[in-house]
Parts: sequence; C-alpha cells; structure tokens
Amino acid sequence: MSQQWFVKGDGKNEGPFAAAQLKQLADTGRITPAHLVCQGTDGTPSEKWAQAAKVKGLFAPRGAATEEAATTPQSTAETSAQVTESKPTPAPPPTSISSDVGWHTGRDGQKAGPFTLTDLLKQPFPDGTLVWHPSLTGWTVPAEVEELKAHVAHSPPPLNAFQLEMSLIEDALVKVREIADGNFCVTIEPIENKAKDLWVQFMGQTLNFNYPFSDEPMLTLHKLGIELPSGVTLSEWEANLFVAFEHSFDNIPALSRFVHQYMEHMVLALELPDYEILFRVRED
Repeated sequence: MSQQWFVKGDGKNEGPFAAAQLKQLADTGRITPAHLVCQGTDGTPSEKWAQAAKVKGLFAPRGAATEEAATTPQSTAETSAQVTESKPTPAPPPTSISSDVGWHTGRDGQKAGPFTLTDLLKQPFPDGTLVWHPSLTGWTVPAEVEELKAHVAHSPPPLNAFQLEMSLIEDALVKVREIADGNFCVTIEPIENKAKDLWVQFMGQTLNFNYPFSDEPMLTLHKLGIELPSGVTLSEWEANLFVAFEHSFDNIPALSRFVHQYMEHMVLALELPDYEILFRVRED
C-alpha cells in the first residue's frame, strides 16, 4: 500500500496525499516548513505530527542541486517515504518561478488547487474568484494576471444564473425523510436533455450523484474545495459514472448546501453550453 501524507492547516487536517503530491505542495508554496505533517494509512493520519521542515528532502536547501528521498521525522522503525527522485539538475535562479504549475483558486472562502496553467485556463472564473501563484504578491483578481487576461475576456457568464434552488433540494430531502421508505426515490434533474448527465437522487438515507471523474471521490472533493457535512460518509462509487454517500437527516440545511455546491461544480465539469439550467423534481 502506498504511503499517505496529511497536512494540518487552518484548524483541520488535509489529505491524504501521495508522496509526490506532498512534494508538489511544498514546491508550489502550498505548505511551508512550519506546517505540521504526518503519515497515515487508509485515509487516517497517525497523529504523530512534526514540522514539514523535518521531512528530509521535502524542502531542498538553498542552492541545492539535487533532491533526496524524504523520510519521516519519527522513529527509525517507521517506513521511510520517497517524496521524489530526480537526476541532478542546476538549481533555477531564485527569481525565476514557472507559471506552468502551482496555481490555486479561491471563492466564497473555499480554496482549490494546485492546478497547472493549462488546467486553470479550462475553468471559468465566476464573480468573486481570486487566483494565487508563487509569482504573485497575494490573492489576485484573474483579470489582473497577465497569463489569464485573454481567458477572462472570453469566460462564460457567472454562476449566479445557476437555477438549482436550495428550497428545491430541501423540499426533496424533507419528503424522503417523511415517507421513510427505502424504495422511494426523488430525482432532481435538468428539464432539458442537453444536461441529461447532471442529476442527484435521494433514496432513504443515500445521496446518489453523477460522477464524471476518475479520481477517488474524497480526493476530488478536496481538490474542488467541497467539505462533507458531519454525518455524511462515502459508501460506493464507480469512475465516470456515479458516487453515493450515506447520511442522516440531522442537518438538512447542511445537506442541501453540500448538494447545491456539488451540482454547481458538475455544471463546470460537464462543460454545459450555458449556465441557465432549470431543474425539475421527479418521484419514483
């Protein structure tokens, strides 16, 4: 089983990350030597936290020409982790920062990334979106970033045209809870067939979504900046088809926000031709 890494930041744990991903976070400035990191298995950190600066090879010394295999700062009995292996190459000038990798986006308090510049240019920038890169002085409006100016000028309309209302989701959840029949299903789907691959189903205490991704769902949610509400757990999934979560009905408003946020991202992922999508409720 490959090693998993976790990062403690902003009062919560982030991860799991593969060793190569941890190295990328360090290279792009997402984590600093002061961050706390630890290893874990099966998606659970070991809670043996140590400063990232103590992970050998994670942060190369100034002027270093090679990168060493990273090992944990814990006991020698624990398994060492190889963060990266590379042939010796000249160190880049300190002022030279590649614009090809290390991009992050932020909106409504949620961060996503890192992205390559190519992947970033595939995304629209709704109102309120900011971007960050090591070459920038801080979070910046996309229209003020040289590499993004032309893209912003041709971006789709903002997501405020997204027509999946929170009340529609809450009403569906309440109905499923009240009927309390595991075979009763409510589906929220677009009225027009052009968005037929965009849907969510409520059946008993299960949420089913379309899932147009190949990565493990928890990693995808982390990249998108979506957090699972308390009491919601991943139950099953199939790449590029669906993902299912089990839940309780303890906090319907939080469930509704989770569903709305997920569906909003699906509008982007499916590259639908316009964002004015009207939804209907179908009961089975």
